[in-house]
Amino acid sequence: MRLYNFNTALYIARLQAGSKYDGLLKIGISNDIERRAKEIGNVVMEYKGEYKAPRALVMATEMLAHAFAYRKVGRPNNYRQALPVRSGSSEFFKTENIRQARGFISAAKTRINYLADEHGYNPFLFDDDEKEQLTANLKDLIAAVIQYVRKIFKAMKKRLPKSFNMEIVRINQTLAQEAGA
Repeated sequence: MRLYNFNTALYIARLQAGSKYDGLLKIGISNDIERRAKEIGNVVMEYKGEYKAPRALVMATEMLAHAFAYRKVGRPNNYRQALPVRSGSSEFFKTENIRQARGFISAAKTRINYLADEHGYNPFLFDDDEKEQLTANLKDLIAAVIQYVRKIFKAMKKRLPKSFNMEIVRINQTLAQEAGA
């Protein structure tokens, strides 16, 4: 048996830039959150949760947490120009409540686990002989997560934001890389 862990962490960062948006929270992923904090700029990391799963699945979990946050609290107005960060502005939401942000992550993980059960996917342990079948199941699971995110926006009568479309492309690229590994 082999553990497939790509050392990707879900994190929550708090904006601290001396602006009217100070305190807003960002949900993201990284394999090195200290480096990521420097890339973003003007943030303090408040939560790091290890998530031992293939990176594509962690990315899909992050996107689902973003969808839950978008639906519940929304994003700051004109966030790309207004937020004093160098990177990741689309991942900030109008909340300063760390428990609420952790709740978005928890709800996303719960939904992912439910969908994983439906698609017969266990991301934790498997033999190399089972890798091909599990990769196919992972692709199905990722597709189900993306479909679920689309349903959330359809129910809100909103188009899928550009940042989500870009994330779907990145998830599929990562999935293809992992399948080839």
